[in-house]
Amino acid sequence: FPEECTIAVHPTNPNIILGGAQATGSRYYLSTNGGASWGDNLLPGQFNLGDPAVTFDADGNAYYAYIGTFSHSGIT
Repeated sequence: FPEECTIAVHPTNPNIILGGAQATGSRYYLSTNGGASWGDNLLPGQFNLGDPAVTFDADGNAYYAYIGTFSHSGIT
């Protein structure tokens, strides 16, 4: 079951809603009809990381952040 849920509404189109959750991997959920229906997908990679957070910037770009280990940070 999804846990540690997060949700954000697009800044200029309230029909676009983005959610995130920890649930057998890091998942994201997207609705383009105000929440009447949702798509469900895994983030790329085999990570099972926690404390997700989603948001949109003022231009409507979506961001998904989570706490992970340094080896999953992309920093070399």
